Amino acid sequence: MIEIKEIITKLLELMKNKKYRALIILVIYFVFFFIIISMMKSQPKEFEKKETLNALENYRLSSSYDYTLNINREILIKGTKYNDIVIFSTDSDDYYIDKDVVYKKFNQTYQMCDNLNEIEEMVVLLNNINIYNLIKQAYVDYIKEYVDNKKQTEYIIDTTYFMAFFNKQSMNPLNNSHVNISVLEENNQIKSIIFNLGSIENRINYIELNYSNINAIKQIDIKVEG
Repeated sequence: MIEIKEIITKLLELMKNKKYRALIILVIYFVFFFIIISMMKSQPKEFEKKETLNALENYRLSSSYDYTLNINREILIKGTKYNDIVIFSTDSDDYYIDKDVVYKKFNQTYQMCDNLNEIEEMVVLLNNINIYNLIKQAYVDYIKEYVDNKKQTEYIIDTTYFMAFFNKQSMNPLNNSHVNISVLEENNQIKSIIFNLGSIENRINYIELNYSNINAIKQIDIKVEG
């Protein structure tokens, strides 16, 4: 078997001959680049890094959560969302929403409810998808960072967009007015959202939502009257 030393010796001898020198150099370059290309192809492909979603996008994609809704710091509503289903309770009544159809509890079963009061209509609208779309119409006023991965973002939205969202022509906005939206997030999850409607002449001027058990609800059992 020919040893490498012998091959190198013969190549050096051939290199002295101008007739073979250029050919040998070409072969060496070819072998070198062949080895480099083979090594590059053999390297495992890196998986594309998934873009980390921000808290607002995570909020939009939330499939379930528990929440409390505080209106004017007086009316407290408790609810749970699971996919397209939402249940909520006031001091006196229990409700169930399935794909924007509202049911009210009578005698241990839920019956379709057509005539909603102002508060009930508001609860139906205040789901994560609608609020996300509303916030996307606003602009950031300022951001404040806290310890323990907490962040507060203050948004401002023109009252025209806000009134269109609630479909409330009865609201009477002041000139050049706007609505403040305060969003508190922790560990890239939205924990609370506050709407300050002080610039609108309306009996509802404060709305606060607080969230817990985000994406942790497994099911909701509801008995609807057929």
